[in-house]
Amino acid sequence: MPSFRLFRHAWVLGLLLCRAGPVPAGGLSLGTVDLPVPDRTAPVRAGAVRAALTQVLVRLTGNPEITAEARVAPLLDTARRYLRSFRYRAQAAEGEAPVLHFVARFDLDAVQQALLRAQVPVWGQDRPPVLLWLGVERHGRRFVLTDDDDPELDARLRGAARRLGLPLMLPLMDLQDRAAVHFPDIRGGFIERAVAAGRRYAAPVVVMASLRETAGGVSIHWWLAFGQVQDEWLSSGLDDATALDRGLGHLLQRLSQLLAVRPAGGHAQVPVLVQDVHSAADYARVTRVLAGLTGVEAVRLAQVTADAVALDLTLDGGADSMKRLMRGTEALELVQDDPSFVIRLRR
Repeated sequence: MPSFRLFRHAWVLGLLLCRAGPVPAGGLSLGTVDLPVPDRTAPVRAGAVRAALTQVLVRLTGNPEITAEARVAPLLDTARRYLRSFRYRAQAAEGEAPVLHFVARFDLDAVQQALLRAQVPVWGQDRPPVLLWLGVERHGRRFVLTDDDDPELDARLRGAARRLGLPLMLPLMDLQDRAAVHFPDIRGGFIERAVAAGRRYAAPVVVMASLRETAGGVSIHWWLAFGQVQDEWLSSGLDDATALDRGLGHLLQRLSQLLAVRPAGGHAQVPVLVQDVHSAADYARVTRVLAGLTGVEAVRLAQVTADAVALDLTLDGGADSMKRLMRGTEALELVQDDPSFVIRLRR
């Protein structure tokens, strides 16, 4: 049987061989945008690149009016500089003529760094999943939306979430969910019941929304619970697509306010102890998550123990941004922040 010392040497060698890189959370591709276009001409393509980058900027800042800020004008004026690739595709609905789409993929790291240099707060790629309990009341029906209840509404909801970069999930509404959350709970805004029922989904952000059709269109009442933060707002529109876009836009803006990295004009090294790290695979996971957080410039291994690693993080904005970063990731849990940072790898 190999000695513990030999095991430790192999452990450390495994750590040194691991390479980490940023991985988007929630399966989102924040740097990819799909837009309908009338043709493939150069002027239309130039406009599509600018419009696509605008959508990426909204996703990263949570600000629907971000293009009105003078600080981001240089980014839009040089939009093609951040374009990695593009392609065209044709999409046809049943019984209709195909619609041409322009699919652009941007260098997300470069866009984020440009925003930070312009002193614009950025909510990065590692985003906690959002569990949405959507109660729907229309056409004489009352139900809590799942993937199968209303395919058209589900498609509009997911399309809006995808455009805004929100990692949205719906409850299963199986027997366990139906026993815990009823339609009147959503209609009345009893979000604590949704939070309790949502623990099985391990989603740190829980949202309830009550959608009603009215004589003037569609009205949605929203409630948010994220840690100790709670919020409430209304959205409306002539149709459910507009009401959903506006309501989810407010959610994006609120989460960005809570989780975005705010440039502080400097860097600082912050020592962090990571608990429950037992193997090279665990270490690779930790460093991959940390390296993917907006504002983390470098991750350096300082020390290895039997079940933990000590790391030195180089942070844009310094130690003050550490708490904000930890709130935005589901893979790591902040255990202690005073006098030093201790985090734990979630299983």
